[in-house]
Amino acid sequence: MKESYEQEMLKTQIEIRDQTMKDVGRELHDHIGQVLTVIKINLGQLNSKGLDTPNEDRLTGTKDLVGSVIQDLRSLSKTLNGDLIKQVGLVESIAHELNRINKLDLVRCHLEVEGEPFVMPTEKEFVAFRIVQENLNNILKHSRSSNVFTKLTYAANSFTLYQKDDGVGFNINEVSNSNTGSGLLNMQRRSELVNADLQISSQQGIGTQLTLKMNISQT
Repeated sequence: MKESYEQEMLKTQIEIRDQTMKDVGRELHDHIGQVLTVIKINLGQLNSKGLDTPNEDRLTGTKDLVGSVIQDLRSLSKTLNGDLIKQVGLVESIAHELNRINKLDLVRCHLEVEGEPFVMPTEKEFVAFRIVQENLNNILKHSRSSNVFTKLTYAANSFTLYQKDDGVGFNINEVSNSNTGSGLLNMQRRSELVNADLQISSQQGIGTQLTLKMNISQT
């Protein structure tokens, strides 16, 4: 009964966190996105009224910059809202997230898919996607890496997610026992919810490797 209670509490906590991310994503899209769109329209109207060449160039550049922010905002909104997985599938969702990171020009993300992708239960695909997001967040914040390699392997009755960076690495025991280890704990908890096996290894000066394995019963 204790294990069942703890599992249910864990599931509730993660569901609340995911719902919060969805709400933030919708707010970004519905409110801030609309405001930026109005600003872009107003800039376009000003530009059409005629300005001297330096100011016209400056206004055009500002309009283009706002347009770029709108696109980035829509992209971020989609990744915060898990509905993207239902629309395009896990592979495309992960590719979308990696491309979004590449646009930041902070680290270079690479993706490889092995085997024939198949649709997994929604909760498993959702967990895999959130773990990718959490791990990428950790990489951007701490790893100081130049490259991130992601490999998705689809086998007869299993799915494996492998992600590796070439960053500075860290001492897992030290991080796990500190206040900064919440990201690792979140990923571990998510994997437990769908009975997946998550392994994270790291060496200082070499980088970090993450492996998520899921057993899949295809019918």
